[in-house]
Amino acid sequence: LMKRAILQEYPHASVHHFLEVSACMEKLDEIIPNVILTDYFMPGMNGLELLEILNQQNMEFPVIMITGQGDENIAAHAMKLGAKDYLVKTGEFFTLLPSVIEKVVYKEKLKQSLRESEKKYRLLVDNASLGIVVTQDGVLKFVNPEAARLSGYTEAELASRPFVDFVHPDDR
Repeated sequence: LMKRAILQEYPHASVHHFLEVSACMEKLDEIIPNVILTDYFMPGMNGLELLEILNQQNMEFPVIMITGQGDENIAAHAMKLGAKDYLVKTGEFFTLLPSVIEKVVYKEKLKQSLRESEKKYRLLVDNASLGIVVTQDGVLKFVNPEAARLSGYTEAELASRPFVDFVHPDDR
């Protein structure tokens, strides 16, 4: 029924259904899902245990936990373990499911885009031939390697120091 609800809203989606967690785990590297839907109750383990396994194996797929009975403690535990959402199977569940999937996938794409931007920023700043210094309220918050080299201090030595420490006393 979930597959039908998803494909009705997103006809070009690929939906893989596994009866056992072990079969799913074997295929994750191959299918690279945009999102994993898991029921809380499954044969052999529960959804929290699945989240723990994903965490232990550093598999950072967004997970939506689904259950037939709402339990705030389970929901809170699932979110602490990294679940992106928690849905209770209610009368409107099949109507809500596609929009929840869309929201989770959209947020994950935004996070990936941010990571890529940060990586480019870091590459640019760390390799700049000019010293770059960021201050906030008169305190050094960031210096790039070139600024550290020019100052004669290490980046760690410069961290959290008042900027005025580097201004000649006559110019203060």
